[in-house]
Amino acid sequence: MLRRKKFFYHIRPVEIVVCILLSAITVIATKQVYHEKPLIPGVFGVIQIFGCALIMIGICYLSRRLFAEVAKLPEREAQRKVYRLVESKYSLLLLMTVILLAWLPSLCALYPGTLINDSWGQLSQVIRLRDGTWAISAHHPVTDTAIMSLIILPVVRIFGEWHYGFFVYTLLQAVCTSFSFSMSIVYMKKYFCQSNIVSMFFLLLYCLFPVFVASVQTISKDALAAWIYLLFVICLIEILRTEGAVLKTAKCFWLFLGVFILCGLTKKTNIYVILGTLAILACTQKKNRKPLISMISILFALYFIVLPVVRYTFTIRSSGPQEMLSLPFQQTAVYVIEYGDEVTEEEREVISKVLEYDNLGMNYNPENADPIKGFSPRGEKSDYLKYLSVWAKQGIKHPNAYIKATLSHLAGWFSFHIYKPITTMDWHSQLDERFFPGETWMKPKRFSGALGMFDAVYEHLFRLPIVGKSLSYAAYTTLVPAFLLGTLLR
Repeated sequence: MLRRKKFFYHIRPVEIVVCILLSAITVIATKQVYHEKPLIPGVFGVIQIFGCALIMIGICYLSRRLFAEVAKLPEREAQRKVYRLVESKYSLLLLMTVILLAWLPSLCALYPGTLINDSWGQLSQVIRLRDGTWAISAHHPVTDTAIMSLIILPVVRIFGEWHYGFFVYTLLQAVCTSFSFSMSIVYMKKYFCQSNIVSMFFLLLYCLFPVFVASVQTISKDALAAWIYLLFVICLIEILRTEGAVLKTAKCFWLFLGVFILCGLTKKTNIYVILGTLAILACTQKKNRKPLISMISILFALYFIVLPVVRYTFTIRSSGPQEMLSLPFQQTAVYVIEYGDEVTEEEREVISKVLEYDNLGMNYNPENADPIKGFSPRGEKSDYLKYLSVWAKQGIKHPNAYIKATLSHLAGWFSFHIYKPITTMDWHSQLDERFFPGETWMKPKRFSGALGMFDAVYEHLFRLPIVGKSLSYAAYTTLVPAFLLGTLLR
């Protein structure tokens, strides 16, 4: 009876339900990644779901119990010298230094960093300004484009070498990311967990887990927004911890507001996350609702009034409505592939104004909407409204096609079989050779051995039963949020 009580102390029934639902999603998602049928699992699929659920419940139970027991362990004299890292008044700087030193060998092996395909296009927009051509687009956040250009281009102009500019940017991004990670450790120790052992565990995790350095070395809008988003989460937790009282001081109010603004400016979807979260807090934190409402008002005015005016004034091209229709476009592609003979001439004409109808079957990629939606709008706003009407009618007629497209599109985020760190610049279709030498995308041959070693280590880690799962997308898009949800529901 005592053991039973201990078990339910570390894991509650609601968490068991979450684990079962999560297992069902991951099993179905894995089948979608490998395009297996049917979508509804059979007897073997049900066994897989409950087997996966048991593993998740076990991990959840052991992790909670482990942290509970570790926090009680006595500290030895030899350990206390190491623990000075988190106890010193300079702990933030010390932790940053340790993380950076741990990352440095990998950053050198991956020299000069890795530009994703979009980043070539972003840099090209700014370079064209020197020729008097205004081609700034909001397809990617303009703030990200500005930050990348302001760091990389001056270094290139001084030293005449693109790789130097890339590496300087990568190092600065590593410094900023290490600051966010170190801040999370310092904040956790100060307010939530006094155990030095737990703090050291997270320090080692940040230092040694290859996911983090693999992200830091990529020159992309996502890597730039990631460390800012972590600061947003810390601010959000502090608002929850103090029930909004922290915002009563002018210093904290403007500091938090600055983090929220920067978080929204570097990732478009963050705007809705921030405003939605603050709206929920304003409804729940009755004692300190005024500063939250003030913050929401300022952010709303900035994002939806000031920024559109700025874009209009400086003729910054919008990204187009197609960016919001990735999933509907994927659903239409599957509908046309499977039920193309039922598409009327009128429907075909409407779809053709916003999509390349004749190439839908050839361009369709279950996990990537870019080949279907493209990177620029094809029609007028009225054409998109007419398309949505056709889309709704076809969805009612054959909902199974839409369900299949949705599961395929989202499968990668729930499958434990996918994570491919970007360590080369082989995909560089947006590299304009008028601005970049043709070989800029090639990493120096003298680093090829170190790069191959990093990739080999990552590949071997991914094949390990437990460690490999922690390197997958699902570990961070599914498991960690589910663990936090279970914690909040306890």
